[in-house]
Amino acid sequence: MNNSTFRRTALLLLSFLSIAAVRAQVISDPLSNKPYYSSPSDRSGSPLILPDWGNGTILSENGTRYKGIQVNFDALQKAVVFKIEENIYLFNEPVKEFTVDNNAEGRTRLFVRSDNVHPQIPASFVEVLASGKNGLYKLVSKSVVELTDYNSVARKVIEEKRTYFFVREGKLQQVVLNKKEVQEIQSVCGTGLEAFMKEQGLSGKSEADWIKLIEYCNSSK
Repeated sequence: MNNSTFRRTALLLLSFLSIAAVRAQVISDPLSNKPYYSSPSDRSGSPLILPDWGNGTILSENGTRYKGIQVNFDALQKAVVFKIEENIYLFNEPVKEFTVDNNAEGRTRLFVRSDNVHPQIPASFVEVLASGKNGLYKLVSKSVVELTDYNSVARKVIEEKRTYFFVREGKLQQVVLNKKEVQEIQSVCGTGLEAFMKEQGLSGKSEADWIKLIEYCNSSK
C-alpha cells in the first residue's frame, strides 16, 4: 500500500470513529475523538488472541471495508481493535469479519462472526481454518481466574482456551484434534481418508493436519 492510499484509509477511519466515539460515549483521544482501547492492568496475560499484530482488513456490517490497518481481537471484551502507530483503538461499530496477514505462515487469517457460522457457537469471532461443504473453525476464548500461591496474595491471570468446531450441512460438532476424532468424521470424508493420512504423514493432532484433512474431504467426491 502506498502512502497516499494509507493516508486515505486512515482519514476515513478517523472520520468514522470520531462519530462512533460520540455515540458510544467512551474514553477518547482528546484531539481526534477516536475511542481508546484499554485493558485492566491488575492481571497477567493478554486478552488479545493474536500475540503479534498484523496488517489486515475490517469489514463492517454496513459493508464498508477498511484496508491496510493493524488488527487484533480482545476475547474478554469481544471487541475488534486496531493500532495506528503506537496507539490502540476500539473499532466501535458492528463488524462482520476481519482478516490478519500472518507473515510467518505466509497466509491471511480470516475471522468471522460466530453466529454467521452456526447459532450454537458462543457469541464471538471464530477463525476459518477450512471452508466448503465441510468447515473447520477455531474459537479462542479467554477468562480471568484468581490464583493464590502458598503464603502469598491472590493474583489475577488471563487463561486461554481453544475450541474447534466441525460443520457439515448445518450440523455442528465440537472436535478435539486427535486421531480418534478423525476416525469419527471419516464417514463423511470417504474411505480414502486414512490412506491420505498415511501418504501425507499426518498424525491428526495439529491444526495444520486437520486443515489438510478437511481440504481433502472437500475435494473428494
